[in-house]
Amino acid sequence: MKTLLIVPPDVSAIEPFSSSPGIKGQLKFIKGFPLGLGYIAAVLEKHNIEVEILDAQVKGLGIEDIIKYIEKSSPKIIGITTLTANIKTAVEIARRVRLADKGRITVFGGPHAMYDYENLLNHYAVDFIVYGEGEFIFLNLLKALESGSPPAQVKGVIYNENGSIRWNKGEIFVDDLDRLPFPARGLTDFNAYLKHFTHNLSCAAQILTSRGCPYKCAFCSSGNTFYKWRGRSPKNIIAEMKDIIDKFPGVKSFSFMDDNFTLDHQRVFEICRLIIRTGLNKYPWDCLSRCANLNEDLLLLMKEAGCIRIHYGIESGSTQILENISKRIDLGEAKRVMALTKKSGIEAYAFFMVGNPGESDASIKKTVEYAVSLKPTYMNWFVTQVYPGTRLAELQPQRDWVKYVYEPEIKNPSIYTHPCVPVFSPEGFDREMLKREVAGIMRLFFWLYLPRNFRKWISKFFRHPLYSLWYIKNILFQ
Repeated sequence: MKTLLIVPPDVSAIEPFSSSPGIKGQLKFIKGFPLGLGYIAAVLEKHNIEVEILDAQVKGLGIEDIIKYIEKSSPKIIGITTLTANIKTAVEIARRVRLADKGRITVFGGPHAMYDYENLLNHYAVDFIVYGEGEFIFLNLLKALESGSPPAQVKGVIYNENGSIRWNKGEIFVDDLDRLPFPARGLTDFNAYLKHFTHNLSCAAQILTSRGCPYKCAFCSSGNTFYKWRGRSPKNIIAEMKDIIDKFPGVKSFSFMDDNFTLDHQRVFEICRLIIRTGLNKYPWDCLSRCANLNEDLLLLMKEAGCIRIHYGIESGSTQILENISKRIDLGEAKRVMALTKKSGIEAYAFFMVGNPGESDASIKKTVEYAVSLKPTYMNWFVTQVYPGTRLAELQPQRDWVKYVYEPEIKNPSIYTHPCVPVFSPEGFDREMLKREVAGIMRLFFWLYLPRNFRKWISKFFRHPLYSLWYIKNILFQ
C-alpha cells in the first residue's frame, strides 16, 4: 500500500498570508530533517511498504505543487505531520486530497493533531489520527487497511465513526528505542538540510538519542503525554552517527535534539567515552539540557567529546513565575550550572519567555536582571504562546485552533510570535505589549553581547548571509 509522508508548507503557501509582502518577505529557515517522518518511513521500508517523504518546506512547494505530486505519485495513504504553526496548510492538503479522490486516506500525526483530534475529525477532512509515537501504530493501521480489517482492531488511532469519535486507546510509547531502524534520511535530498539548516553549527545532522520528559511544564505538551523518558543505548547512537557520516560525507557536526539530553548522567558518560574512543569527537555537537545537577566531571568529558554548546531553558528569573508554570528549577543552581558550563569551555545558551501566568512589570524586570547576572554565552527571548495539550491551553482555551489567526501579524509579522498561534495574555498585558517587551529586551542584549559575539556573528553571516541580515534587521527594528 503505497504511502506518502508529507511535511506541509508554512502558511505563506495559502491566503491570506501568501498575499502579504511581510509574510512572504520573511526568510523561511529550516529546522532540519523531519526525524519523526524519517523513523516512520524506516519502519515501513523494513516491512516492505513502499513509502516516500515529501518535505514541502525544504523544497519550497505550494499547495498546488503538492497536489500535483500526489496525483503523479498516486499513493493510497497520505500521512501528514502537524504542528500548530502549520496546521492550516495541513488541513488544506487534506481537503484537496478528499476533493480529488475520496479513495485516498489521510492520516494526521504529530503534536497538534494528538491534542486537537476532535476538532480535526469533526470539521476537517482527516480520516485517522495517530495518538502516540507513530512508528508501529501507523504500521498497524496500514496493515489493517490493506487487509480490510476494521480500524477498531488498531490500538492508538482515533477516527470518526458514523458521527462519533472513536479512540482505540493503546500503548503510546516505543519502550525499546534500539528496536527502531535509523531514520530514512535517504528518502530525501538530505544535503539540502545541511545547506539550509540555519544553525551556529555548520552542516549539522540532527539525532534523537532519547524520548520523553518527566517534567510537566505548563507551556509544553510533552510532559503531559510523553512523560516516560527512554534513552537509546550509547552503542546504538554511535552506530547512527557512523551511518550518517558514511552515507552523507557533507555532515560536519551533530545536534542532539532530545528534550533533555543529560537526564541520565551515566548514559551521557558512556556516550561521550564512546565518541572519544571512536574518534567522532572531531565532529562538534550541541544539545539541550535542564539547568540543574550537572557537575564538572560530566561537563569536561562532554567538552572532550566534542560538545561546544548546551541550550538551557530557564524561562524566568522570578521564582513565583517559575512556580506558576511548573518549571522546577532553582535559580541559584541554574546560575551555578551556567558558570560551570562556561568554565568547562562549553558555550552556555539560555532561553527566556515573557508573558507567563502571573507576569508583571516587576517580574519581567527581575528576569532581565537575573539574565544579566547569569552572563550566558548568548540568550534568546520569546513571547509565551499557547499550544493544544498544555496547561496554558486549559487556562486560555481556543474554540478552533485551525481557524485562529492574529490578523495584525499578516501584514506585520513578528519574529517573536507566530500569527497562527495564540499568545498567553496574563492580566494587564495584551499581545502587542508582550511583543514590545521582548523586542526591547532582545535589542538590549544584542548590543550588550555584540562585542563578545562579533566573530561568531561574522562566521554565521558567511554561512547564512540572508538569514543573518533578516535576523539582525528584525532584532533592531521590530
